[in-house]
This record gives sequence, C-alpha cells and structure tokens, in this order.
Amino acid sequence: MKRIAPPGTVYRYCNECFGIMAWVVQKASGQTWDQYVYEHILKPLGVDVPTPSIPSPIVVEHLALPYALQDNAPVPIAQVRYDVYSAGDIYLRATDMARFLAAQLNGGVFRGTRILSEASAREMQRQQFPDAPYGLGTGVVERDGRVFLQHSGAIPGFNSVSLGEPATRMGVYVMSNSGSSAKAIGPLARLALALMSGEHPDSLPSFASKVFKEIQLGTPTFDRYVGEYQLTPEFVFTVSRDGSSFFIQATGQQRFRLYASSPVDFFLKGVEADLTFVRDAPDGPVTAMVFRQGGQERRAKKIR
Repeated sequence: MKRIAPPGTVYRYCNECFGIMAWVVQKASGQTWDQYVYEHILKPLGVDVPTPSIPSPIVVEHLALPYALQDNAPVPIAQVRYDVYSAGDIYLRATDMARFLAAQLNGGVFRGTRILSEASAREMQRQQFPDAPYGLGTGVVERDGRVFLQHSGAIPGFNSVSLGEPATRMGVYVMSNSGSSAKAIGPLARLALALMSGEHPDSLPSFASKVFKEIQLGTPTFDRYVGEYQLTPEFVFTVSRDGSSFFIQATGQQRFRLYASSPVDFFLKGVEADLTFVRDAPDGPVTAMVFRQGGQERRAKKIR
C-alpha cells in the first residue's frame, strides 16, 4: 500500500485503511476491535452480539443460507467469509443494522442514549470531497434537492442496502440472502422510504431479474478486452484472464469471474451485474466498458 496523493486531497476507498483505523482504536482503548464496537456501539443500541466480526458458534447456528437465482429458481451456493476485519463482514441482523441507522439519523442518539457526539455525526454525513459522494463510512447522495445517506454491500449470496434521510430522520435497512437481489433491494428501499414519507407512487418499480445464457468464448477474443478501465481518477476496473477463465476486479474490491453471454457482453454470478465492451468503430480497438449494477449504468474508459 502506498500514498497516492497528499492527505485530504483525493478520495479513494481502501479496505486496508479501515484496518489501520481499527488498529488505532485498539491501541487507544486497550480493547480488541470487537470488544470496543460491542461495548461502545452495539450494546447501547440493544444489540446482543458480543463478537460481530468473528461469528460465535451460536451466531453460525443462526446464519442465513446464501442463494443465487438460476432460471428464476433459488439455488444454494457456498458460504464465503472474507475476514476483512473492520472494513466489512459484520455478523448482525437486519434489525440490528436498522438501530445503527436510527442512531445516525438521530445525530448520534438512540432511544435517549448518546453513542456519538452530534458534531461527529454531522461530520460523518458531510461529503468530504467534491468529486466523490461519500462522507465517513457512508454515501451522501442528493436526489431532487434531498440528501440521503446510502450504503450497500454484497458478497456472493448476500446483498444489503441502508438508506436514510437526515432531514426527516426516516430510514430503511434491507438485507437479502440472495446474490441475485441487487437490482431489487435498492428500488425497494427507496419505495419503502417514499411510502413512509407519505408519497404514493403512480406505479411500482419492476424487480424482474435479467436472465443470461452463458456461451463459450475463446481466449483470443477475450484477450482484446484485457486491460484497465477508468471510471473515475481513483476507481478502475481491471479485466484479466487466468487460463481459460475471465475476471474483473474494481479498485479495493475482490475479483469476480466473468461469463460471456455474447462476444461483447458478460455477466457475473452471485452478484447481479453485467457489462458490455465498446468499440468506436466495428473493427477498431476496444475503447470503453459499460458496467451495469443496481439499476445504474456507468461507462469506464479503457486506459491501458
């Protein structure tokens, strides 16, 4: 890991940096990360999980099984544990996470108990860099003049989204044990928040999943796509080949295998996302990649 710019000037998500912060908390408090989080955050929230990062046998006994959708039928898949310490993999229930969101929306207070100072809560909810809609640990998104706190997470077989509006102090947390639910839970959370706000949409969003049929693609064809695709100055998709298997990896994230549905279209399994490689001319070189996930479509320019 190396510094990419002077501190406070450029945003870049980094799992390792969250690990460093956890180490600082441990050194300053004299407690393990789990002990500190439980005593100072979870216990005041009424959460009874003393080891949120390392699942106890009781927690393992109650873990939801992960599924993927294949031909619109649920198929169980292998459980994955990434062990990314303070950057993720917290073992809690949806109601526990909803309590955490409630404390954020109430300026650091939950049911009369202050967990975080009001000034710190405000700082967490402030966009830290002009070119990145991110506060401290949560996204800060503006829609139609309204500001929302938003955070999503996904590993194979699971998806989650947290959505709240500080101005109204209303929010919703959605958790799913389906890796094919990414397209649905974001719109579902927005719909729930709209209904809580008294809004009555004329039509409901469609949550239908896109079905892909895998085809076999030769490595010479795919090798034309291998390279780096820049979404923002600090966020790059790396496309690679390992033997006859194809992969994509975003900055600071895990590597996922790609499956071809056409000579230019690919999809992921376990995470609902797909992409298309783009040429400016029919026989020209690949110049970009269009990445689709969660109802959003983003274009990344090929830089090497």
